[in-house]
Amino acid sequence: MSRKSNKRFWGIILLNFMIKGAIDLFLDPYLMESFGYFYSLKITTSIYFIIGIVSVILYDYYEVDCLRLEALKRAHFYGKEINGKNRLIRLITRRSKKGKFILSLSLASKNPGLMVIYLRDGFGLYNGFSGKYILLYFLLNTVLINIYWNGIIYLLIILYKWIISVF
Repeated sequence: MSRKSNKRFWGIILLNFMIKGAIDLFLDPYLMESFGYFYSLKITTSIYFIIGIVSVILYDYYEVDCLRLEALKRAHFYGKEINGKNRLIRLITRRSKKGKFILSLSLASKNPGLMVIYLRDGFGLYNGFSGKYILLYFLLNTVLINIYWNGIIYLLIILYKWIISVF
């Protein structure tokens, strides 16, 4: 992995964390406090749905494995480690021999489009949402991750209000 693609990799990861942080830590609590749980759930699920679709479309359009997901799938398929300087990718290939589901879930918690890219069949095909159940996984995962996270935020807001009222 060249220095340029390593910078691109970390830039995309950082961008995903920043977008997720902005939505989960600022937008979601604001919507929940102002409009309620279900409205917040609808809005954030819609946002993540759009982010996931745009991510897959852009990834397939440019056909550049900047996140090394295609290389990761190839390494898992052949049972090899990925050579290169990126320590995160090497760690994932060593530690996740049986943890493909956990890895895909962690990718989806950042961006549901990344889970689609990782779980779809083949490698280097850049073929969108092709696959028998990829679209269903994408929809279910987007909804379930948002229900889970909104539930946590809702409970934290209730706990915060309770602590403020007690003290």
